[in-house]
Amino acid sequence: MSAVTVSVNRLAGDFPPPIMKAPVSAAAGADLDALVGARHHDPFGVLGLHRDGKGWLLRVFRPYASEVAVAAASGFVKMEKAHRDGVFAWRGAEPPPQPVQLRVQES
Repeated sequence: MSAVTVSVNRLAGDFPPPIMKAPVSAAAGADLDALVGARHHDPFGVLGLHRDGKGWLLRVFRPYASEVAVAAASGFVKMEKAHRDGVFAWRGAEPPPQPVQLRVQES
């Protein structure tokens, strides 16, 4: 049976289809090194907003920033510097309001 046949023959209870990729968790140092060096094969698999277990993870690449904050329901929240060359990360139980708004301080 082909993959197409399997997807067509799914029962309604099987939807939505299973996620093909594991949730994004803490990126390994090698992934972040490859990202900032423009060598990562899937930069948007690391950057942006992703599910992280039961919560949410947002990563941004701002190489000239000394500080980055993301708008949350309670106001702007400082993001953690995840890589010395400008990757910042934020984790929360709920996703930030859309569209995502950042406050960036450049050094």
